[in-house]
Amino acid sequence: MQQSERIMREVALEYGITLTELRSDDRQRKYAWPRQIAYIRLFDETKLSYPQIARLMGKKDHTTVMSGVKVGRQKIKQGLLEGETDDDTQLQSEGDIFA
Repeated sequence: MQQSERIMREVALEYGITLTELRSDDRQRKYAWPRQIAYIRLFDETKLSYPQIARLMGKKDHTTVMSGVKVGRQKIKQGLLEGETDDDTQLQSEGDIFA
């Protein structure tokens, strides 16, 4: 198994999604965050270029990968390790208190 395939399988397994879901265009957080992690790991742990990673992940444009790496690194730097970028979770739980 190639290193890139191993990385994608590890990420999918860690987040409980399939390889198809990891490669999909679905923007739900449960798929987008693992996809960003996969982009980062593929870029950091292999010698693949952004266009090569894009092809591997079934994307048409390498800028999708570039953006995913940038956004993913920002989330990690900010301590948002699960990809939480807004207050949706907090607002929902506060709303539950008053329901």
